[in-house]
Amino acid sequence: MDRREARVTMDRPRFAQGLTFDGYKRQMTRNRERFEENERRVELRPDDVAAFQQLPRPLHVLVLAEDWCGDVIANLPSSAGWRRRAGSSTSASSCATRTTT
Repeated sequence: MDRREARVTMDRPRFAQGLTFDGYKRQMTRNRERFEENERRVELRPDDVAAFQQLPRPLHVLVLAEDWCGDVIANLPSSAGWRRRAGSSTSASSCATRTTT
């Protein structure tokens, strides 16, 4: 396969099709309680929050996540923490998910 064929372009319209963080949480079918507990435990240093607040333009983050993945359950809540504390006008996030049975 030609490497160029394997690329997927992430443009604004495609990014906009993703779920918001809250939309991702609403559709979770596994590990939501653990995920939300980790979200409640997020502690951010004031200087880290200030760094995000001082960004010159919105930060767009693409997250590929599955609710069965332990790394997602452990680490994705921290991204919500800095996003919420820095202000929603400062950053936006999109979660792409594919539910597997």
